[in-house]
Amino acid sequence: MTQEPTAPPCPTCGYPRPGAECALCENEILPVDGVKSVRPGRRLFLIEFVEGFVSLFQASLLLMTRREFIGKIGLAIAANLALVLVFVLGTGFGFYSLLDSFMPNWGAVSATLAGILALVCVWFLASSLIQAGMTPFLDPIANATERMLAGERMKPVDLGLWRGLMAGLNAAAQILMLQIFVLVPMIVLSWIPVVNLVAIPAAFLVAAYLNAMVWFEIPVLRRGYGMAYRRRIVRRNWGRALGFGVAFNLGILVPFFNVLFLAPATAVAVSLLYFRFDKTPAASHRG
Repeated sequence: MTQEPTAPPCPTCGYPRPGAECALCENEILPVDGVKSVRPGRRLFLIEFVEGFVSLFQASLLLMTRREFIGKIGLAIAANLALVLVFVLGTGFGFYSLLDSFMPNWGAVSATLAGILALVCVWFLASSLIQAGMTPFLDPIANATERMLAGERMKPVDLGLWRGLMAGLNAAAQILMLQIFVLVPMIVLSWIPVVNLVAIPAAFLVAAYLNAMVWFEIPVLRRGYGMAYRRRIVRRNWGRALGFGVAFNLGILVPFFNVLFLAPATAVAVSLLYFRFDKTPAASHRG
């Protein structure tokens, strides 16, 4: 289990800060492309939600326009494409085999239902598994984003392939179990008339929040913190987290973007948002 550092996090960059002054960011967020930096801290929920929602689109634009990301997204795109295809084909084949055992003479119907169920699983449940496999490939993108925000003082973090993968799988297993226990009943309820008027929006919002919990592992793990800290910091900044999660859910539905750029853009987005999170010691350790 990841042990949390004893030093409190820097209110700006979030890395453990032993002294009053942070040697990595000097308590300053640099402006990006001429846009005035947003200081970390709490704001009105609607403002935080909008910040979180637009972060994914801002991140996509930065990936395509900033020189810091040149040469860093190719491997991440290839890994993202491979993981999504493996998950879709694997779950689709599994559902088809299960349905075909109950309906052996309904091949076309079984295949169609299997495809639909596989896509539903991707939308609601695949995020944690894909993120776990993507963690080592997104480190260079997260490094570039943090240096863009804090300058050359921000040293690159190298988690290593094995550590990043194992930490990602450990956290993914915890959140995946929560997704299954919470979202699967909601998905079942969404097929019931009238009840689905509440169940579908509720499932969408819960999935959005859990997806945020999944992907904010990127900045949290880089700073040496564990799942308990991640739960606290995401809950404390739930407006931005929920806004990001809603944008992520919608991004899954965009063809080509979902299997190519979604994971790299997400790495940039959560890094941007984490700098804006309220990370004061009182907020970070509040239950």
